[in-house]
Amino acid sequence: MEVLIFGGTLFMGKILCEKLFANGHKLTIVSRRKPDNLTEIEYIDADRKSYQQLATKLQNRTFDTVIDMLNYSSFDSSVIEKLINQKIISCDHYIFTSSSHVYLPEGGTELKESAFDPFTYNSTVSDRPTISYSEGKRRAEAYLFQNMVGTPITAIRFPVALGTNDPSERFTKLFEKILDKKHVPLSNSAQPISLVWADDVAGFLYWTATKKLSGIYNACSPEAFTEGEIYELFLSELKSKKKITRINYRREKRPFYSKVPLTLDCSNATSQGFNFTPAFDWIRLEVSQLLSKWGYNPS
Repeated sequence: MEVLIFGGTLFMGKILCEKLFANGHKLTIVSRRKPDNLTEIEYIDADRKSYQQLATKLQNRTFDTVIDMLNYSSFDSSVIEKLINQKIISCDHYIFTSSSHVYLPEGGTELKESAFDPFTYNSTVSDRPTISYSEGKRRAEAYLFQNMVGTPITAIRFPVALGTNDPSERFTKLFEKILDKKHVPLSNSAQPISLVWADDVAGFLYWTATKKLSGIYNACSPEAFTEGEIYELFLSELKSKKKITRINYRREKRPFYSKVPLTLDCSNATSQGFNFTPAFDWIRLEVSQLLSKWGYNPS
């Protein structure tokens, strides 16, 4: 399989590229950052938002699958739609990483894919930062499903993805606070959210590409957590007796905070045969690996 990936040089994308390459697939990566993990793949330095750059560098290329990890708005969708519909590139399957944020601001529990309908939503071309992240993902979906006729499309709605190799360091910075015996931020108003493991993000994208699965899919671990429950799980793995401190959140970042419930029903994906790793399992694994790296022994 010949695969074009927009992004793919960091975090989940890096794991995905390694998985595709290890299984013998031919990869082309479009990014402004050169991958440092796979020197054998084809790398194209281009701006994802520039139709002209992409048209010039991808002219007459044919791909079995395009995986787009850099689509954040209907403007971004319009760029890929023109490349495919105007026959600049040939693509048998287009997959892009959407977000559980399409269900905001209302949110909800056990949200099914039908809770947001991109086929009837406003698909006006717009771009960030003039619109929010949530609105950008909604319009990105809407534009694709309403305009890219003839190409199978897969939109995968991921919640917060975690792993110790996250460049935002959401995972590691929390442990640094705990190990330094600093307070752990928590809000009384936090609502439950879904989570997903970075390895499962890569695994589901790979599985979707190889199975040629099209449509809209939620993708997450089966459990949902409030931020307090997430922190308690972290603390239990540290065998820590530290108490959680409730503080004024205006002074803190909010890595796991949500004002409304935001939990996903991923039965559509699991019914197709993909099993997401329980969060209890992968959080413990990631914690163990992180502590081992730091030379910390909880016992």
